[in-house]
Amino acid sequence: DLLQIKAPELDPAHPIQFHPKTPWLEAAAEIKAKSRTSIPIMTVGGFTHPDLGEAALSEGKVDIIGMARSWISNPDWGNIVSEGRVDDLIPCIRCNKCHRSSEADPFMPGCSVNPIWGIEHKLPNLVKPPSRRKKVAIVGGGPAGMKAALLLQERGHDVTLYEKEATLGGQLNVTTDVNFKWTLQDFKKYLINQVEKHHIDVRLNTAVNLEMLISGGYDEIIIAIGSEPLIPPIPGINGKNVMTALDAYSRYDELDKDVVIIGGGEIGVETGMYLTQKNKNVTILEMRRLLAMDSTPIHYYSMLEKEWEACRNFRGITDATAVSVSDEDVTYIDKGDEKKKLKCGSVVVAVGMKSRSTEAMNLFVPGTKCYTIGDCNKVGNIMKLMRNAFGVASQI
Repeated sequence: DLLQIKAPELDPAHPIQFHPKTPWLEAAAEIKAKSRTSIPIMTVGGFTHPDLGEAALSEGKVDIIGMARSWISNPDWGNIVSEGRVDDLIPCIRCNKCHRSSEADPFMPGCSVNPIWGIEHKLPNLVKPPSRRKKVAIVGGGPAGMKAALLLQERGHDVTLYEKEATLGGQLNVTTDVNFKWTLQDFKKYLINQVEKHHIDVRLNTAVNLEMLISGGYDEIIIAIGSEPLIPPIPGINGKNVMTALDAYSRYDELDKDVVIIGGGEIGVETGMYLTQKNKNVTILEMRRLLAMDSTPIHYYSMLEKEWEACRNFRGITDATAVSVSDEDVTYIDKGDEKKKLKCGSVVVAVGMKSRSTEAMNLFVPGTKCYTIGDCNKVGNIMKLMRNAFGVASQI
């Protein structure tokens, strides 16, 4: 009845952010042109925006467009497009957590950008209409803070969103110019556009203190001030030749040619990949048996692995524990408990993040309902942040 053209292997049939937007379109177009078959040709993979599908059809490259993840992030995708509300489409970030989020989480799917996917049948019991209009403050304009603001306004509340920086986005702003972070940048732009579209009261360049929140007379307050890099207690870790992964994206020009990254989770690996693009020689030390073990295990990990293996001057050493840092090298203990040294001029720390929980709780106003959400509640990925924001906002 129809011929569907997609990847020759199962994992790449679910393209991630390292792939082109619609990676199998040109193959489908060539098959359609050369075979001259009367069988309708269909392609799938990455058609999250209607303009991509419309262009493929109008140019005669294919006859049918297939979509799956687009309808997970937007179950009402068809209605939104037909009503001309394309800017309301939540962009899929291609994380493939709709198959399984991580090795450490339960074997269950979830959508990073659509927190109610999979629990729609429970919503009547989980979400109740608000009893009255409330005045709510949100401190922190990262993804969790923005999502909470949108949900609260949708529920009819008067919302003020405070952000200490000049722009919204939080840690998503760190990788603005990273070519393989385009899906997260699309999601950030979507959230910012939605906040602007719904005329939420946003106070940029505003570092909030307790006195401001007390004088604001808010009925309830949400703190979403995020997290900060975790610095392990390793001798020499505070040296001048050491910086965090967050800083490395904007200060890569300060790094030596030879860089050792301590921490080979997903953040460490992606930071290393980025630094190789900046002509650095990167070696990653990871305590666990595999690099990027916190990334999506199904329809993602194998493709991420191929990407870092394709990077020039990229090396990962697993089952390795860094024990000291100097101006010239990093000392680590390998799987056989043998001490070894890696020569390098710069060190990047990527062992994880820690919640700004104490700072957040110092903003709690006595006698007022206050909540922490996002990384300052518990460090997590976009999926966990969005679900946390939904869980709290839907109860106010």
